[in-house]
Amino acid sequence: MSTGTKLTSTYQIEPLHGAANYNVWHIKIRHILIDLGLFKYVKSMAPSLVADKSNESAIEIWNEKDHKALSTISLHVDNSALVYITGAATSKEAWDTLKRMYETTGTVSIIATYWKLFRIHCPEGADIEEHIHILCGLQQQLASQRQAMLGSEFSTIILISLPDSWDLFASTIDKSTISDIADPDSSKLISKILEEDLCKKSKNISSEIALLAHGNHNHQGSSSNNNYLHRSKYNANVTCHYCKCVGHIQKKCQTKK
Repeated sequence: MSTGTKLTSTYQIEPLHGAANYNVWHIKIRHILIDLGLFKYVKSMAPSLVADKSNESAIEIWNEKDHKALSTISLHVDNSALVYITGAATSKEAWDTLKRMYETTGTVSIIATYWKLFRIHCPEGADIEEHIHILCGLQQQLASQRQAMLGSEFSTIILISLPDSWDLFASTIDKSTISDIADPDSSKLISKILEEDLCKKSKNISSEIALLAHGNHNHQGSSSNNNYLHRSKYNANVTCHYCKCVGHIQKKCQTKK
């Protein structure tokens, strides 16, 4: 299998759009280049030609591999980001340019992560556990950007981001329990939230079962009452003088009515 065929058929990754997906893209494209044996070309400059030109052949091979590495990078970059590396002559130049533009330690990326963390809010009925996972992912992203957040700060963000129906729960949380000393990594608070979420789900299920059972009981009771009323109107000891049928009197005769 040729390198081109392998690249087309095997490596299906989301192209680089910008700072939002640079971290994931950077990891995936690095492993692609490693698998293709091209990663060293994005990390080093081409060797210089010696005076006797004895390494000219090696330089040609280097340049060929370097162009393949550059092509691999370019083919996995969206048009919006491609403009920054259009003029790159080497894979290293393209690699370093994208790193300067979108690496997580950049000011733009840090601001974007903070913006997401402070703006996120869990809507009513959404999965609380999944919401917590998203928050923790953003917290870890800030840590990788050298912007580690204190446990008390993160705990406060978590409580603020919960649905409005969780306001009572949030009001019961003692401030001392989410301090940097008592809960430095917010794990205790997260455990309480997940426990409360499980309790809420159990109560909802119990309520639904009770409501269903109550509905079935009413339906059965109504049917029984109807049967009783039907039986109370029938009397085998009387005969209608109008229609001559047994079971009712002339006053109650439906034929006469």
